[in-house]
Amino acid sequence: MARNRFLFDVIGIISFFASTIPVFLFANTENASVFFGWGGGIFGGALLLGFFAFKNDGIKITAIIAGLIALGGIIIGVLMIVGAATIFDSTSDLGELIGSLILGPLFLIIGIILIIAVIIVGGISIGVAAIGSAIGEAVWKDKKDKIFTAAPGQTYVPSKDAYQPTTPVKPQGPSSAVCKQCNASNPGGDKFCINCGAKL
Repeated sequence: MARNRFLFDVIGIISFFASTIPVFLFANTENASVFFGWGGGIFGGALLLGFFAFKNDGIKITAIIAGLIALGGIIIGVLMIVGAATIFDSTSDLGELIGSLILGPLFLIIGIILIIAVIIVGGISIGVAAIGSAIGEAVWKDKKDKIFTAAPGQTYVPSKDAYQPTTPVKPQGPSSAVCKQCNASNPGGDKFCINCGAKL
């Protein structure tokens, strides 16, 4: 089955967001299993994106989305680390010192964990999209493009002339011989006249 590249890429992207957005919107954030739900939504969306998108487009699109999410997570993580350093510096009295000793390392740890987590989730999403793409390739069975190869050092250039088949040429034997006795014409290669029997 031949697929329209743009149409199926759009279907894959819609499938990705249709799988992930409801999970993020309706997940119960008070429950500790919310991270498993979010992961399931992201990975399920990546699988659908790889499955529906044209050939390897799903992997590329997932890599772009994962890269943007990872970039956002890294920025937030860096801001948290910088915030942790700021908390350490803003110690004017004993209460703030105790608060900075608690919140500073906590922000630092959360920032580092966030950076590592978004990179890991992005990498796994790309792998899941590759699995979806392999399944999609087996299901859709897109026609393979014909590959023309040329001899080493040569470039393949298709002919602009229309194909015209050659007609076989019949081999012609020696010319006919004329009998000296009766002037009859004889086929080439004969040794005796077919009319009078004289030797040619």
